[in-house]
Amino acid sequence: MSRLGKRGLAWLASQRELCQAQWHASMGRRWLRAWLAELRGMLPAALAARLGTGDTTPLLAWPLPAQAHSTRPAVLVLPASQVMAQRIALPLAATRNLHQVLLYEIDRYTPYAADQVHFVARVVQRRAALAQVELVAVARDALEHILATCRERGVQLVAIDALDPSSGERLLIDLLPAGSGGTRARPGRFDRWLWLAGCACLVLLACAWLDRRQEGVEAMRQAVAEQRQAVQQVQHLRQAIDTTLGASHYLASLKAQRPTLTRLLADLTACLGDDTWVEQLEVRDGTQVTFSGQSARASALLAQVKTCSTLQAAQFQGIIQADKATGRERFSMTAQLSQEVAHASTH
Repeated sequence: MSRLGKRGLAWLASQRELCQAQWHASMGRRWLRAWLAELRGMLPAALAARLGTGDTTPLLAWPLPAQAHSTRPAVLVLPASQVMAQRIALPLAATRNLHQVLLYEIDRYTPYAADQVHFVARVVQRRAALAQVELVAVARDALEHILATCRERGVQLVAIDALDPSSGERLLIDLLPAGSGGTRARPGRFDRWLWLAGCACLVLLACAWLDRRQEGVEAMRQAVAEQRQAVQQVQHLRQAIDTTLGASHYLASLKAQRPTLTRLLADLTACLGDDTWVEQLEVRDGTQVTFSGQSARASALLAQVKTCSTLQAAQFQGIIQADKATGRERFSMTAQLSQEVAHASTH
């Protein structure tokens, strides 16, 4: 197990001992016991006696009574005169390794050296800088005598408890040394199952939380994809609008640079003179101008058309033919519309 795991287990064990000590010294526990005693007193004697012996682990007082039997493991309860119980104040950092700290300083709190005493300690209360620790010690010689007597009588012990000197109630501790023989109970097994169940619940909660987070991430990802697609559509639409506007502006500029049909007719009338008339006029693709008609002097029309400000690159199309009916010459010409220079805008 890692160091962090060991520290976590030690902290949880200290918290459990703290809760047990606070519950043992609380008024709520005393009130509950008194209330249960009142309820038991209202029951019939036989039923009350059966309920009173509901605990599977019997209690034996020290010295051992004559009728002590060895068929069932028991908890030995020592009188207050056999133990040394006191509360001491230690720095909060000392509770991390409480047994090792007290092992070095046990001679300050008991009249025995470390190898002459057996003790248990638990944290009762924690404060900002100090912790209240309940220390219960018993002389090792007396403890060995107690254990030897129990072995001679065939009494199997699961724990050794003691009475509180002030209240006369059990301290709810265990002074039975490890490996002292007997069928010692395994209270840690149930605790381990509880810790395993708690860890399993934490893992399940973490998995459920991660699953919900994953669902939220997937929903956000889908929303982002939809928004990205909408943004792309908007960008495509904006690009199409910009292209259309650019084309329309370009066409408008081209149209603005070309002379209007009215101006073309006025300019052509002024250039051709009174002895020429136009029978047909056609403008193709907005730039190509084709016109035909009759004139008294068709050969001079090319020079006249070149003076038109709206036309350029004028030339005859086909040959000039004489019209016998009118006595004039028929002609056909092509030219290009001239582009006007756009005036610079003034601000």
